[in-house]
Amino acid sequence: MVNKLFQHRFLLASLWVLLAVVLTACNLGNGGATATPTYDPNCPQGVCIDDQSDVELGPALDIPGLGLQPACPNNYAHPPEQVYPAEGEVVVDLQPEFEWTFDFGCQPLGFQLRIGTIFDPQSDDLFNGDIDELLTTYSGVELLPATWHRWRVYAHLTEGAYVGNGEFVRFLTGPICEADQLVAPDLIYPADGSVYTGKSWGNEYEVEADISYPGGTCLPDSFTIYISETEDFSTPNLNVFSPAMIFSPNDEGIILVEDDSNDVPDCTTLYWKAWASVDGDDGPESETQSFFTNIAGTCLIPLNWLDLLYIVAPQDTNCRASDFSASKNLGTLFMGEQAEVLAVNPEGTHVLIKEPSYKVSCWIWLGLVDLMQGDTPLDPNMLREGVPIQDPPAQPTPTLVPTFTPTPVLPQCSDKIDNDGDGWIDGRDKQCKDPSDNNEAN
Repeated sequence: MVNKLFQHRFLLASLWVLLAVVLTACNLGNGGATATPTYDPNCPQGVCIDDQSDVELGPALDIPGLGLQPACPNNYAHPPEQVYPAEGEVVVDLQPEFEWTFDFGCQPLGFQLRIGTIFDPQSDDLFNGDIDELLTTYSGVELLPATWHRWRVYAHLTEGAYVGNGEFVRFLTGPICEADQLVAPDLIYPADGSVYTGKSWGNEYEVEADISYPGGTCLPDSFTIYISETEDFSTPNLNVFSPAMIFSPNDEGIILVEDDSNDVPDCTTLYWKAWASVDGDDGPESETQSFFTNIAGTCLIPLNWLDLLYIVAPQDTNCRASDFSASKNLGTLFMGEQAEVLAVNPEGTHVLIKEPSYKVSCWIWLGLVDLMQGDTPLDPNMLREGVPIQDPPAQPTPTLVPTFTPTPVLPQCSDKIDNDGDGWIDGRDKQCKDPSDNNEAN
């Protein structure tokens, strides 16, 4: 009797535990709202409500091998996940297998695939069509060589509705070049002759260098960007991260390569060039360009890095208070020094500058200096077209001072005077030896 009572109590307790587990599972399912939708096969037509997740499911689809499956409704928000090619990936095969996944508890009617280049964001010029089978791969598209492409896949819902990602996925195609196919890249940024303000990390200054490579043929396997403190590149490469292969999508039909140098000197003229490589073989080099670093913003920038008119003294040159040679000398522009042109006189012969040593404004004759803008010599005759014209201080009118010319004193023997009172003058006086004798008495 006791054993039967115990058995009944144990059975009752077990039923309570089982009921509690079932109720807990139901509460978790209702509260999370993330359970995978299930399909009631008894509702094959119209819109069905899933009992677990309250998701509206479309009518049933008879999927080969899967049987009846719930169709995704028109307001379904989950797009397919694009797997390959990924964003920014280099695809060597020109007929790759595009791959995506869709596993969200309902079944689309199919998928729509769009593939094109990124030259025209509104055009899917390579492929735009439905994939009839419920496949998640497709490889029937021939891509362009060495070109940025983009692709996007949509799930085809009921009644002609589609759901897809908001952005296209962009990727770059090969094939990899042969060594004899390599060409010189173009230097894009920093621009030649520019002042680079750049970026810094703590006390280290970096230079972001961008180059481009022509697309449409093949792709190098690496690029070298060489940044040096000397024009002959005799100093080590400041770009410690080269060789580089960091591509940036663009819509100009070129392959843009970005790279960051490390710990470059500030307030310095730097020179740079680049080349492409494949399997250790280097292609032709780009032209050499230069820029001036002012990353901290505290550098005294040479005038040849600014878009200003300035003069350079090939020898020590006086700088005067006005444009006439007798005006006071106020300072000197020493050989090799530069000075910004502030104004020109109406005749176009002299320029007003700020003398570097004493910081005084003074005038210099253009015949003694070189007129420049950037690194370009200019014709002084063109100066008055872009510079303020200013009258220098006028040359003072000289004051006339009367002068007294004393009457010359003649010797006594030729002054027509009887100097000794003897009744005889000059040559008639026997005491005069000659006209220059100044003593008529002896």
